[in-house]
Amino acid sequence: MLHDLLEDPQELIDRGEDPSCSDVIARLQSALFDWALHPKNHITTSTEKIAAYASLQLQVKGGILIGIWDEAELSAIRQKIGM
Repeated sequence: MLHDLLEDPQELIDRGEDPSCSDVIARLQSALFDWALHPKNHITTSTEKIAAYASLQLQVKGGILIGIWDEAELSAIRQKIGM
């Protein structure tokens, strides 16, 4: 769910599928993946390995669906990575 708190302070209108919000959605999804895949306490996993994991969509290949909005987005990711 995505809300415009300036225009909709009561959070009544979900803007999560609004094409005009695609840049915000992409930014938030990127931040979520960055947060999920780059915790500060990685001792045995290098930053490079984690970056490769994210860029190759290995989380999707492994069945971990963080920040996937719907079946259409999942299908597009799977098609992009040849699944």
